[in-house]
Amino acid sequence: TGTAWKSGNSGSRLQAVYNQGHASVVVLLLADERLDPNIVNQDGSRALFCAAVNGDTSVVKLLLADERLDPNIADKSGITALILPLIKGHASVVTLLLADERLDPNIADQGGNTALTRAALNRYDSVVKLLLADERLDPNIADKSGITALILPLIKGHASVVTLLLADERLDPNIADQDGNTALTCAALNRCDSVVKLLLADEPTTLFSSSSLVPLLLDPNITEPRED
Repeated sequence: TGTAWKSGNSGSRLQAVYNQGHASVVVLLLADERLDPNIVNQDGSRALFCAAVNGDTSVVKLLLADERLDPNIADKSGITALILPLIKGHASVVTLLLADERLDPNIADQGGNTALTRAALNRYDSVVKLLLADERLDPNIADKSGITALILPLIKGHASVVTLLLADERLDPNIADQDGNTALTCAALNRCDSVVKLLLADEPTTLFSSSSLVPLLLDPNITEPRED
């Protein structure tokens, strides 16, 4: 009888295969009933993690086609395979993952960051579009500080991301963080005049929140910050 490949050194060897993108070998390995495709390496990584972060679409496809695979497994930091490709903006990998019915796009890491919040902060417009197109997505999830995907891009004045988010009917632009600041407040405080205009033009945006008017009244000469 064969020995099931589940952890330890066998995990390390399998990860090496996935890391090098040997799709033909991956096919052979997945055909073995003893193999656990969710196997954890000694550093906590998994086959899908390695393929996703490397942007290896061929291996990602093979893994997702396996019924034994769980695409929602997170590492010790709560990071999932959907969050990993955002490190390098691999939109093609995100597309494949979102096409899997088993995937939950709203899983957050230990800091409360979801795939959408990370994509918004990093100004990956194409990935933000892909995520918002998914009916399962909740664009209003906040992190532990109450910061949402709409507030995050205001840190660097990413007006293009804000435009995409505001176009989603599910979005609530009036969610405030733990300090009571809404997206409008943050935009004003960060002198993002283009984003302030976008928010004021958005009908659901409430002007008279607890603190949104304060920075506008104190500093009417809001100027545009330079983006990185």
